Amino acid sequence: MILRVLFIIGLVFGLKEDKPTICLSASQLKLYPIAIENDEVISIDVSLRRTEEIYGTRKYGIIRSSGSTKMKPFWLLKSYLSVYDKQQCLKETTVLDSSYIASKTYIDSLRPLFNRSFQKAKKKMSIKNFLKPETLSFCDYQRTCNLVEVKYDSLTNSDYVNYNKKNYYISMIKDSTSHFSKRIYNQSENLDWLYVNSVRKMSNLEGSIVVLHLQRGHEIGMGWIASDPRIKPDYGTEQIIPKEYQPDFSYSSLDKSVYQEPMLHHGFGFDIFVVEERK
Repeated sequence: MILRVLFIIGLVFGLKEDKPTICLSASQLKLYPIAIENDEVISIDVSLRRTEEIYGTRKYGIIRSSGSTKMKPFWLLKSYLSVYDKQQCLKETTVLDSSYIASKTYIDSLRPLFNRSFQKAKKKMSIKNFLKPETLSFCDYQRTCNLVEVKYDSLTNSDYVNYNKKNYYISMIKDSTSHFSKRIYNQSENLDWLYVNSVRKMSNLEGSIVVLHLQRGHEIGMGWIASDPRIKPDYGTEQIIPKEYQPDFSYSSLDKSVYQEPMLHHGFGFDIFVVEERK
């Protein structure tokens, strides 16, 4: 699906190898919960920023790729040890580590960063009941997936996630003190403009946590990705109708629970979660 998205962008913007024509700016905030204990969610959070390779040349002294003037991606990653309450209100957070990589994807930098951060987190906190990953699926930018549905109530200006036939109120998007606001955004918004890309479920003895990755990007705004086929693209005729699917990699242990989250052009994405307590 992502390759088709890149093809569409190339057609619209007329990409050429010898001419930089597209801005690579994009960002994600990924949450990797590792435990639910004492009514708190303990998470390793990673902020990711995509920029252009020349930034790495100037700031970190990396050798710039030769033979082309086309913009090349450069990723900046920073990890945090964060403690939330069960409504995703941030209680405390500490920087753990950072890394960078000049590559189209960030996974080769994310994996070692997460592993180092995970070991540091275990030394900093006495955790007894780690979460166990159970399911992961990709919704390809829909608002209704197999496990969850995101809702915005315009009458009350409120955001909800419906999971297991229950509505969970989401306050963090409008909370100016939240990790979301502090790390990658600085204004109040709502779920009306966001779409679900991935859904993860993890559990331990205290309960289950469902993590949604929400995102917006150029392809959605231009109508190139649309759940409703009646929505026509602003340019061209190529269009993707999203379908939920399972990944082709294992999602069964914390040390292998990180992955490359698809990123749209000018993409902006972040994770939210809901907690279902054990009955």
